[in-house]
Amino acid sequence: MQKVTVIIPCFDVEAYIGECLESVLAQGPVVEIVYCVDNGSKDGTVPAIERWCTAHPDLRVVVEHEPVRGASAARNRPLARVTTPWVQFLDADDLLLPGKITEQLALAENADVLYESATFVGIDGGRHVKVPDDEIEVGLMAGNLGNTCANLWSTAKLIQVNGWDQRLPSSQEYDLMLRLYEAEARFKKLAGDRTVVRERASGQISQGAAARRWRALVDVQVRMLRAFRKRAPHPDKLKRIHQAFFGGLRMLYPYDPDQAMELWKRYLQPSGFEPLPGGLNTKGYIWAYRLLGFKGAERMKTMLGKTQREA
Repeated sequence: MQKVTVIIPCFDVEAYIGECLESVLAQGPVVEIVYCVDNGSKDGTVPAIERWCTAHPDLRVVVEHEPVRGASAARNRPLARVTTPWVQFLDADDLLLPGKITEQLALAENADVLYESATFVGIDGGRHVKVPDDEIEVGLMAGNLGNTCANLWSTAKLIQVNGWDQRLPSSQEYDLMLRLYEAEARFKKLAGDRTVVRERASGQISQGAAARRWRALVDVQVRMLRAFRKRAPHPDKLKRIHQAFFGGLRMLYPYDPDQAMELWKRYLQPSGFEPLPGGLNTKGYIWAYRLLGFKGAERMKTMLGKTQREA
């Protein structure tokens, strides 16, 4: 039987970590070891883990402390000491459904990253299933190729690309997957929905933080676009990649219009790009884009939004 190491970054998750560990215990003997990496918790997270371990001695759990803040640093901490061929990353407020790891491993042949759907539970209790894209490049560009906890990761490939980039303020997950893609990792989509991702309330994101987040995303998307173009994708696939990239530029525009325009002119305008309906692209927006271009369409959207708010 192949074995898996589970790595759980922990920051102020006293109320969640017990249920999370219960879901790991339910995976059975396929789990060799669990690393709970405390990332500077100020609540009772560590004592809660210790109490749980005392009550469940059959699951080998190691508690470590990572002084560098951020989930990426916490996930990286034990990575060099992992001896199993696969890693399951798990956020402390998320859950694995029974059989998740075993069922994925049964289909792991000829793959380095196994990705699949996940159920997202909102703060209000609402649930929706996010189904990843079939096309790897399109899914990467759209941020829709599974997620950190739903996926299963080859240890060897993670080590090859030096794990998570701790310097990034956001989009670390898709930066990691891009570097795996560039390292010739084999991605395999599975038909399954075996992970529950639970949203938690958080403070309001400041304008500056939002700007940094969207800049980080688009920076990763630009690197993706360059990597994908090197492999000369079919023109139809390239069009779908461009559509996903344009979505990132639209999210960036309100915070950094100059950068969004520069990237649009460099990567999309020369190809005669035109947005397709769906997502942010309403019929009215597409009409404005055809008539006024990217900047004009965004300005019209802003004006209409302001008019509606004042009405």
